[in-house]
Amino acid sequence: MINIPLNHRAQKKFIKIDVTALARHIGLSRTYVSLVLHGHKKSKRARKLIAEALGIPYNELWGDR
Repeated sequence: MINIPLNHRAQKKFIKIDVTALARHIGLSRTYVSLVLHGHKKSKRARKLIAEALGIPYNELWGDR
């Protein structure tokens, strides 16, 4: 499980997700998803897939990145 801030600037609201389950759902490796979530990889495609899978608007999850 990982806590993800819904708004990286405010970092007030967090959600808990199972990275392994999310990765399986969107068809990416757990390692790659984790790297994207922690900001070490900057894949717009992966960010879009993650946002869609979580049902959170892209801008709310990633800001204007």
